[in-house]
Formats: sequence, C-alpha cells, structure tokens
Amino acid sequence: TPGPQPIPAPVEEERAGPGAGVIAALVAFGLFVGLGAVGVVWWMGQPAPVEPAPVVAPKPPSEPADARDAPGASSEEAPPSEEATPPEEAPPSTAPPPVEALPPVEPPAPEPEVSLEDVAEEPAEASVVAEAPEPEAPPPAEQPAATVTVRVVSIPAGADVSAAGRSAHTPGELSLPPGKHTVRVKFGEEGEGTCAVDVSAATDRLAFRLVDGAVQCP
Repeated sequence: TPGPQPIPAPVEEERAGPGAGVIAALVAFGLFVGLGAVGVVWWMGQPAPVEPAPVVAPKPPSEPADARDAPGASSEEAPPSEEATPPEEAPPSTAPPPVEALPPVEPPAPEPEVSLEDVAEEPAEASVVAEAPEPEAPPPAEQPAATVTVRVVSIPAGADVSAAGRSAHTPGELSLPPGKHTVRVKFGEEGEGTCAVDVSAATDRLAFRLVDGAVQCP
C-alpha cells in the first residue's frame, strides 16, 4: 500500500509568501551598511600617504662663451675660409711726434717787504761763542801767620836779643814775621854777635850760647 504523500515544496514557498524575501533583503542591506561603516572608520584612522617629492633633474652645465664661439665647438664645421691676403704695411708717418703739454709755471710768491722799523724792532741774535773752560784755580796756599812767637834762651841767661825791630831779654819771647832774619845777641860786656836765622811757623825756640867771648848760633 502506498505511504503518506509529502507536501510539495512549492506549496511551502507559496505559504511563506513575499515577507520572507523582504526580510532577507533587509538583512543583506544591514550587513552591507555595517561593513561600509566599519570600512569608513578604518580608512579615516589610516595616515595620509606621503607623496614623494618630485626629483628635479640637474641642468646640464652651460658651455662657456669662449667654447661656443671657438671654432670647431659646434657640430657643424665651418667651411674653410678663403686664404686671407696679408695686410699691406702702412708707409711710415713723416708727421712729427706730438709734443706733450707742459704744466703751467706758477710765478714765485712775492717776498714780504721788510722795513727799517721792523729790523730795528727785531732783537739781534746773540752770537754763540764757544768759550774755553776756565782753568781750575789751585787751592789757596796757607797764608803765613802775620808773626811767629819764638821763645829765646841763652847760656848764660840775661842776654839781650833783637831782630826786625823787636827785642827781648833771655829767657823770653820774641814775635817775628816768618822769613830770614839777622838776630843780634849781646851778653853785656862779656861779648856779643849776630846770627842768621830762618823763622817759620814750625820755629818755636831759638837758643844762643856764649863761648870764649863769641856767640854760637842755633
């Protein structure tokens, strides 16, 4: 005997109706919107790409003007020029050489006039005469004493002594000027005589002696 017959599928789909398709479309749209939002957030979080700086190609070095103007520098060779004829030598000039202009000569400045009054007012310049140095004076010599006091003695005592107008009785003192003198000595009636003496500052004593009636000098 045949078993129970299954309900055909088209019948279930027809029962589901159009609502199931709408739900599926909404779900798909929601997934699309969510994925798009996630992508936008991720893209905004990424750093902006840095574009590389443009590379400037170096300019080729410019050729110097001399190199451009020099013959053979261009790619095209210049056509050979015609043989140049040597220039004719100019005849020597017979004109005299130019004379250089000399600077004008300035007249000398006039000298100031000097009158007799100006000459009289100007003091005469003292002539400088080289005078020889004066010789140094020798040190002054010791002035001799006006008189020298000399002590006079005699043997025997009691003689009279005189010289240069001065006299003394022995033993005594006699003041005589320095120099040579003639001294007269008299021993009374026993005898007398004269003596030549040289009196100086060092002379301090003159002694006379009577021997056999004659006077012995110092």
